[in-house]
Amino acid sequence: SWHQFDTITSKIAQLLIDLGLHVHDKVVILAQNTPQWTCADIGALKARNVVVPVYPTSTMEQAVFIVNDSRAKVIFAGDEGQYHTACKIQAQCPSVQHVVVFDSTVKLASDAHFHLDALLNTTPSQQSHDELAQRLSRTSLDDLLTLIYTSGTTGEPKGVMLDYRNIASMVEQHDTEIAFKAGDVSLAFLPLSHVFERGWTFYVLCRGGRNVYLNDTHRVKQAIAAVKPHTLCVVPRFLEKVYSAVHDKVNSAPAIRQQLFHWAIGVGARQFEVSQGRKRPSKLLSAQWKLANKLVFSKLQNVLGGRLTFMPVGGAALDVNVGAFFHSIGVPILCGYGMTETCATVTCNTLNNRVPGSNGKPLHAMEIKIGANNEILVRGETVMRGYFNRPEDTAEAFDNGWLKTGDAGMIDAEGNLYITDRIKELMKTSNGKYIAPQRVEGKV
Repeated sequence: SWHQFDTITSKIAQLLIDLGLHVHDKVVILAQNTPQWTCADIGALKARNVVVPVYPTSTMEQAVFIVNDSRAKVIFAGDEGQYHTACKIQAQCPSVQHVVVFDSTVKLASDAHFHLDALLNTTPSQQSHDELAQRLSRTSLDDLLTLIYTSGTTGEPKGVMLDYRNIASMVEQHDTEIAFKAGDVSLAFLPLSHVFERGWTFYVLCRGGRNVYLNDTHRVKQAIAAVKPHTLCVVPRFLEKVYSAVHDKVNSAPAIRQQLFHWAIGVGARQFEVSQGRKRPSKLLSAQWKLANKLVFSKLQNVLGGRLTFMPVGGAALDVNVGAFFHSIGVPILCGYGMTETCATVTCNTLNNRVPGSNGKPLHAMEIKIGANNEILVRGETVMRGYFNRPEDTAEAFDNGWLKTGDAGMIDAEGNLYITDRIKELMKTSNGKYIAPQRVEGKV
């Protein structure tokens, strides 16, 4: 409940203060998606610490670099494997003083290591209670909120500095674009260590939604059936898998059912164009759509829980045919464009403006323009303050106040953004994972 969430996060904040963490000290979270992830996140933020997420799939080399570069003092670890990783990291990182593990069954290896549940059963000091109140009274939107490390072309991560003003603007700007209301259920399926899911989780909580955490992405099909979410953030690979699974099933069905499916998809595609104001409605099409929805679309929607109002999709390019399929069956997918350096969303499609192949229009406090070599340049309230301890990289990332994205694109007459190429060296898979070619070449 909200009351429990407030109590737990305030207690975590006091415990971090009792462990000796000062304002702006860094805290690492190394775990799969769990409610404890967000509790640790918000608890650390209440203590005015800076949260540094680390992917559970990171190599030891990457994790050690991030912890040493950020000079983190505490690591929150998820399960037994992540706890052992945290122990190895601590051995190579002098700044780490304590490790806190979410899984209460894990056997601890040091007196400076704790189970989160055990800590929550202790009583924090009165001094930490008073200190927390004092810290909260001095908060500022210009405080640093998080460091999120992104891949560099040489494989050495750079810490993106995002402050409270960045996140506050992100939340406020999404209000005008997103049909999300208090009580709606969101499934946290993508890793919280990524800006996309974590930023969306902030939004869900700010707007009174219910967040459901999936720690095993292989069970997403079962989770969707059980949770029946109103929304979930996805990457193109997820949509491609659903698309392929549906078409494989159709291709093995009797001919009459195949014909029914393809007829329904054609009707849905025409109705989608009507809904977007690009085609004129007709009574015949409306009747056909109702029949197609009853016979075909409702069954497909039920596979996805039956309550989806929209799915934000980002992280990589989405095939136009895959996107068209979901629009046809009445499952709105909203493609967007953004970076860690911009708190994710810069542009996005909306329910009333879904243009195939595009990434939609900028949020209202964001500006985009096309620069040299067709590079997309971004300016606005969600743009990072820079890279941590990297003034030269920060200066190189900007051109007269505009963030250079490293992506090439074009803007149509209506203001929709299209990504046409990738200027930067990094390659991105359909899972949204960056691969640094120079590093791979070096290994080879």
